[in-house]
Amino acid sequence: MFAIVRTNQNIIPVLGLPTIKEFQLLKRVETIQADVSTNYKDLFQDIGNIKIEPYDFKLREKYQTVVSSPRKIPFQLMDKLKVELEKLEEQEIIIKVTDPSEFVNPIIFVTKPNKNIRICLDPQKLNAALLRE
Repeated sequence: MFAIVRTNQNIIPVLGLPTIKEFQLLKRVETIQADVSTNYKDLFQDIGNIKIEPYDFKLREKYQTVVSSPRKIPFQLMDKLKVELEKLEEQEIIIKVTDPSEFVNPIIFVTKPNKNIRICLDPQKLNAALLRE
């Protein structure tokens, strides 16, 4: 059994990673995760639906509303963004809001390995106004 110790001192380990691998003293655990996603592939294909009761988020008594301006999106990715937003709306993951809102959070996105995009919300200002229970 090995213990991993973090220290600020400049200590040279007795065995380095190449030696540990060579003597097969290290067992990789992430293969278990790969097996789960392979063995239960049908569970990881689509968006899941969890049946839960709606939750009413409560805001602090004195909070400041924040309407953030949108972040810049490269023109060549606008079509992909529009398609992804429409898909999320169709799947009822997001709802289009046309009325004024107290909080408007910016979105950012990352390009996935398959060249599609993942949309992420940045709710920092809203989170700061939420009342913790």
